[in-house]
Amino acid sequence: MNEFKGVLDGNGHIVKNISYDKPTDSDDGKSVGLFKTIRDAHIYNLGLENIHFNGWNDVAGITGQALGKSLIENCYVSNSYFEGRDHVASIAGALKDGSIVRNCYSNARVHSREHQAGGLTGVISFGFIYNSYYAGVISNLNNRAVGIGGYQDNGGQAAANICIENSVSLAPYLLSNNWTADAVRILHDAGDRPYTLVNNYGLATAWRGKNDLSDGKLVSEDTGKIGTDKLQGADVSNEDARTQAFYEETLGWDFDNIWKMSDGGFPVLKWQTAPVVAELVFYMDEYEIEKDNESGLNLSYTVPNTHGVPYAVESGDESKITVDGDFIKVAAAWDDMSAASTTVDLTSAASGISLSSELNFTVIPSAIYSDASLSALSVLDADLIPAFDAHVYNYDVYVDESIENAVIAATTTQSGAVITDAVNLLGTQELNIGQNVFTLEVNSQNEENSKTYTLTIHRGLFSVSKLDGTGKRQVNVYSSDSNNGKESAYRLLIGKHAVSSNDDKWCPSDGNITTPQATFTFAEIYEVSAVAWRDKHFREGGDGQIDTWKVEVSMDAENWTEVINVSGQADLVNKYETFTPVEARYLRFIPTKNGQGAAWIYGFDIYGTFAELVDETIVSRGKTILSYEGGYWEGAGRESPANILDGHYDTNPWATYTSPQSVDIDLEEQYNINKFKLVAAQESEENS
Repeated sequence: MNEFKGVLDGNGHIVKNISYDKPTDSDDGKSVGLFKTIRDAHIYNLGLENIHFNGWNDVAGITGQALGKSLIENCYVSNSYFEGRDHVASIAGALKDGSIVRNCYSNARVHSREHQAGGLTGVISFGFIYNSYYAGVISNLNNRAVGIGGYQDNGGQAAANICIENSVSLAPYLLSNNWTADAVRILHDAGDRPYTLVNNYGLATAWRGKNDLSDGKLVSEDTGKIGTDKLQGADVSNEDARTQAFYEETLGWDFDNIWKMSDGGFPVLKWQTAPVVAELVFYMDEYEIEKDNESGLNLSYTVPNTHGVPYAVESGDESKITVDGDFIKVAAAWDDMSAASTTVDLTSAASGISLSSELNFTVIPSAIYSDASLSALSVLDADLIPAFDAHVYNYDVYVDESIENAVIAATTTQSGAVITDAVNLLGTQELNIGQNVFTLEVNSQNEENSKTYTLTIHRGLFSVSKLDGTGKRQVNVYSSDSNNGKESAYRLLIGKHAVSSNDDKWCPSDGNITTPQATFTFAEIYEVSAVAWRDKHFREGGDGQIDTWKVEVSMDAENWTEVINVSGQADLVNKYETFTPVEARYLRFIPTKNGQGAAWIYGFDIYGTFAELVDETIVSRGKTILSYEGGYWEGAGRESPANILDGHYDTNPWATYTSPQSVDIDLEEQYNINKFKLVAAQESEENS
């Protein structure tokens, strides 16, 4: 039916056994539902069962789009399947114009081939959801898989224009191949658009991960978004979610007039009195079942029984069926890991009608048996950057040049998983100056899944300075380029690992200079042997851009020796080159710009070992700034207080602008001090 306007009292009737398949970008594939669109409509007391809709966009059970302040209430959708490319759900594909979904539930399967998928609504641009729940499985090949409201597209309107309140996501799986950002229990936030969430919950055991379950974790681990007013909702246990007290006391649902339930199941609508259907209809080809142990394959599939009528069951040789509350649980066992099917015979104790349906099971390993994750990774007496998380696969560790060995430890989440070549990768490892890369491949016990963790230990990195102007300054930098703003060469000193935004770069943008130069001056003489830098930040996307670059070293800043000259690296983001160790006090970095006339270089790391002091009588050079007052820091070091310890008087001052002016210095050892020299930035050393 096309657009519906008016009032529809379902009066407890159930619409069932409808199939529609138009997955094309056409009028027939858009706004797919029992009603293509509803406008200024009121639909209530209606059920949908065994519905199979496959369309393009705005696909759902009751309506593709709810427009004009429509109201859908006291309705449910069960044992159904909805698929589309965008705005896919089970109640309304799109909720607009102040429309409302209230006192509704669904356990349907929802799947999107590309964009937004939500349990009850696929997208909300101006709408409200109250006192409702979703208990199906939701999946998306690429983007958002959300338990309740799908994607919020408020368009900058007031927060009051979108509200989800007193609702709960009981979805056991939220599956998206971009699950880390897009698998959410309540609502997906567009980032800069207001909304209101009040007293919402989600199943604590819900799993957010990839569609093939090869990666993921519990939603409850997404701690920053957990809470009754947050995108993931607060956690509710499976046990509490099957008690009337949770819905009545915590969510404030009306069990006198609207809802009913028995503990052990989920709520159903009070008007639901229809007899059990005489046949079971399944539209999905496969059901994914988890392996529980090694010795045998125990499978189970839960079929919702929305009418709560008990079944008397007979078990065959290959199947075992048990009844628990409002749910029929079908369990079967096979000895291998291949796909299999069995025919399940059910007999209704209420009607005596024999029912049968063939269930096609796809057998997959359980999260335990197939787990290829690490539960811990550490380097003795060193910090991992970032902190360890089983779902983060790349780590950096920075150690002083004096650290010649590192002790690496790792354990797997599942005891039967294997770390490939662990004998050579774990324990005490000898470290070279520069980057030391250790790759740990973890294989699951069933040998079907693997994950690779990369640990890079950086030894002898001495060019990094702290952003706040304190700490050690063993290297300073100046540039041939005229850019002295926030993208000046001083940004190179924060280190490649500390890059956090597009501002953390050197951008030599002077169009007259094709090969800009950044000259690094060391506080002392170092034996240098490697450099690393990041070409183009990940936020800018794409490959690197600098194809050709070289590095020169010098003892006096006049006579230079080339140690690196490479080309053919335009598509390489992380550049790292080693060379024969050479003593130097100066290092010059010369990239060749690309055709855009600019370069974007994030952090330049210099590796080496201390060789000798430039002047043993100057004890402050390269030491530590503890704190300071009376100045300001800019651009990773252009006027940093750390500049006063770099041993150079003609460049890079500390600029102080307010009183009092002071700096606290840690000389790191005890000295007999007999001379103090202070050189004003505008004066020469002779006038100090």
